[in-house]
Amino acid sequence: MARVLITDVTIFDGSGREPFAGEVLVQGNRIAKVAAGGFPSGTAADRVIDGGGATLMPGLVNCHGHPTYPNMGADFYSTGELPVEEHVYRTMHNVKAMLDAGFTASVNGSSAKARHARDHGHRRARRPAPVPHVPRGLRGGLRRAGGDP
Repeated sequence: MARVLITDVTIFDGSGREPFAGEVLVQGNRIAKVAAGGFPSGTAADRVIDGGGATLMPGLVNCHGHPTYPNMGADFYSTGELPVEEHVYRTMHNVKAMLDAGFTASVNGSSAKARHARDHGHRRARRPAPVPHVPRGLRGGLRRAGGDP
């Protein structure tokens, strides 16, 4: 497992304490250690990333998302007119936008269409594919409640 050391960052850990200067050691895809001030020189790492004084924080959680809604703020009713393939593409675009904004977990509400984008898009995005996915996604709505076949 690769060890990545991220140096020269201000760490916001979400615990309620003030952000602090430090370094973070990541092993594989998990945070192994956080050091206020920094690690001793010579800390073993396969790669070192200079954070340049930027803020480093854990991934954000979208606690109420609707990535299957393709045109928020526009004409929502035209959603029903979209072909399934285009709806899936727009859903994946929305999921990528969430990832790019720093969200690594999402609790998603009902689908804009009862089955199309959720079943064919969000679920398939969890499989290895060229389309990015939210690492920790929880579905809500009809499928979760058992009301949608």
